[in-house]
Amino acid sequence: MTNKYYQQFSNIFAHSSVPWQQEILKQFLNKAEVTDSYLIADIGSGVGNNIQTILGFTRQITAIDISPGALSMLKKRYAGIDSLSIIQADATKLPFRAETFDAVILTEILEHCENPAKALSESLRILKKGGHIIMSTPNYFNPAGLWKKICDLVNPASTWDAWGNHEKGVENFFTSFKLSNLAKSQDIKIVTELGGDIIRSWLPFFRKQYRFIDRHPFLRVGKMWPIKYLLMNYFILGKKDDIN
Repeated sequence: MTNKYYQQFSNIFAHSSVPWQQEILKQFLNKAEVTDSYLIADIGSGVGNNIQTILGFTRQITAIDISPGALSMLKKRYAGIDSLSIIQADATKLPFRAETFDAVILTEILEHCENPAKALSESLRILKKGGHIIMSTPNYFNPAGLWKKICDLVNPASTWDAWGNHEKGVENFFTSFKLSNLAKSQDIKIVTELGGDIIRSWLPFFRKQYRFIDRHPFLRVGKMWPIKYLLMNYFILGKKDDIN
């Protein structure tokens, strides 16, 4: 079972994200005007890369992940944060009442869910009306995605993961347009959209130069139309309908 793969915590890279994504998360939290009174749920926390960024805005954080191993590492990293709640749960079955949180973060998790729409719906259920949701997935609407498709024709892979971190897990095919349409289908008002990682999307042969890419993420390019739709990852800051 794919859930068992993520529960086993056999590959730390399947439970973490690249450092430059924290800059985008910081931009979105600022845009959402998050204050220290906010209750934030970080769904699919993994080893807790998002937590340090969120702590710059509020200490009232609930970290949620399906992997006990990842959460154990997260707990050690943030041992001094008494206000941090750590919950093991499936993203499609969250143990919280409706409208509990002021903001929900879903970065780099929907592509690993067997039912992304259900995971998003469950996240919206626990989000307060008018609350913000931050979500991201890989984007294969670019040369890297085309190269992956060509490689699969020659040697079919079990998932759409271009970098080999989820070969025994789930990596749903996502594009910037698919993520945007998924958000709109659940009545999310899109506030901001950004692309990220021009190097791995347009120069896939350069993808192993992780240190260079993390030092030079070229985030300004991700704001430009139409380039933002063609980069390796896509990020959305959305808002839950505060009427219905």
